[in-house]
Amino acid sequence: MVHFVCEECGVRVSNDVALLRDESQLCEDGWSVHREKQQGYVPEGRYVVGSPDHIFYDVEGDYLLNPDDIIMMDRLEAAPPKEYASFFGCCGPTGRKPNTFCENGHKFATEMSDHCSPVVQLHVERVRMV
Repeated sequence: MVHFVCEECGVRVSNDVALLRDESQLCEDGWSVHREKQQGYVPEGRYVVGSPDHIFYDVEGDYLLNPDDIIMMDRLEAAPPKEYASFFGCCGPTGRKPNTFCENGHKFATEMSDHCSPVVQLHVERVRMV
């Protein structure tokens, strides 16, 4: 098991997670009408390293985690109102730019959950694996 910390300040930004070796467990249909709850792209407690094989753009080399494994500052507290409003589509964060802050207010990740299986992309230059 590993966890991730903010590269800038060292504060912990994830729960303990393990590498997902069986990528058939990834959920590309998290919004299915047949589910009672929206399901994350990566199972809780696991992470994968982004590659061109994943359904999200521009994730190669970054870490992908389930949103429930992320420790973060409330976006409303961390971002100015105009920037905060730009993070969201109609159903969640769009993932157009970094939108997830450590408890000290540093951007370290991008959550994508607007009309897709929710996932958080930890940017390798902004986090460190411990």
